[in-house]
Amino acid sequence: MTARTALMVWLLTVLCLALVTVRQGRAELRYNVTPLRSIYAATIAYSNAYAIADDGTAVGTDASYYVSTAPNRAVTWNAAGDPNQLSVAVGATTSAAYDISDSGFVIGQANGATRWQGVSRTTLGPAGSGFTFNQDGFDWPRVDRSGRLVASTSGYTGPGGTYQTKVYQFLDDGTRSIVGPAEGNVSLHGMNNLGTALIGLTGTPGYPNGFYRVDSSGVIAPLPPGLSPRDINDHGDILTATGVQFADGRSVSVTARELRMRTMNDRADAVGWFSPVWVSPSVEDNLQGFAFIDGQSVNLNDRLPSGWFIRRAYDINNRGQIVGYGLFDHDMNPATPTQRHAIRLDPIRHPGDATTDGVTNFDDLLLLAANYNRSGNGSVFYETGDFNYDWRVDFDDLLILAANYNTSAAPAALARTAIPEPATLLGASLLACTLIRGPRRS
Repeated sequence: MTARTALMVWLLTVLCLALVTVRQGRAELRYNVTPLRSIYAATIAYSNAYAIADDGTAVGTDASYYVSTAPNRAVTWNAAGDPNQLSVAVGATTSAAYDISDSGFVIGQANGATRWQGVSRTTLGPAGSGFTFNQDGFDWPRVDRSGRLVASTSGYTGPGGTYQTKVYQFLDDGTRSIVGPAEGNVSLHGMNNLGTALIGLTGTPGYPNGFYRVDSSGVIAPLPPGLSPRDINDHGDILTATGVQFADGRSVSVTARELRMRTMNDRADAVGWFSPVWVSPSVEDNLQGFAFIDGQSVNLNDRLPSGWFIRRAYDINNRGQIVGYGLFDHDMNPATPTQRHAIRLDPIRHPGDATTDGVTNFDDLLLLAANYNRSGNGSVFYETGDFNYDWRVDFDDLLILAANYNTSAAPAALARTAIPEPATLLGASLLACTLIRGPRRS
């Protein structure tokens, strides 16, 4: 049998077995919790993690609840949960970090609009300048992969000294320029890594009240009527207050009591918070972390280890990691100490288990085969066979699947199909993928 014939036999086998394989439903995706430690090690932390990059670096604000001399500080957290305090300008008494781009730019405030990259710090506005933000999901400062900071500011800038909100981009030379129209009230409702921003307009001459898209070159286009946007991903999908409006025209609705959607990744997975009872969302003790994952609404507290409770989920990256803040040992008993933490939720995935059902088997090989040689940020994910998170589905991923074939995350889990025999299937798979490997795509 020639190599070409062997390859064709393998491909036909995969396709035929795909037609007869009986699939079970996906298991619940669960999470491990990584506490993000405080720079104030000897005190009880009062910290928030607001954003997370695809490499797992989280950013936010660290403080101490009981020590008045421990001010808010802008920090990053590494994969192990260790904090790094970001530098501040002379005279800055407090600082905060609000967003991080996929290229590593961190933006926030430190006696002025500030951008960090590595050990360097750039003040993007005059001393004392800054911006406003709203924790309910809009007017939140954003940064794109070029390092451009876009944020809302409020002040007496309207006609006759009236109070108005504007959206600005803060520039490297310490100046700022308006994003969107110069007149009326303008609010920021999200921005992606490509620099496309969503804005809301009120009282702007020439523009009906509503929501608009502004690309990085300044072109303004209206959004479909009825949308209340919260975020936009790099594919152009828009997270709304009640669901997702996809770039191809599809839409999906998400419902939960007192729901506040916050951010969305390139897979259109989204996070935020809700209240299980009808109360004001400002009542913090009633909030619970919420996620819309793979088309399903999830109370994140149903997916965490015992003793952990997440209040607000602020961001989700393309690897499915979620950051926010939560509580430990939350048993509603006032006599029991409760620790408040910035936290990161890490999805529990068995190696090679693309279907996330807890078993690495033939169904996972089918998914990998269907996506083989696909590549690109935002185009491939763990669930399409990118098991090493290098933004490509290739031979390295097949090796991970092969090394874990017919194993499970739990001893009770069983493979969903017994055909073909593992040795035969893996031998043919390795041969076929070796033949079709070719050069890697960037």
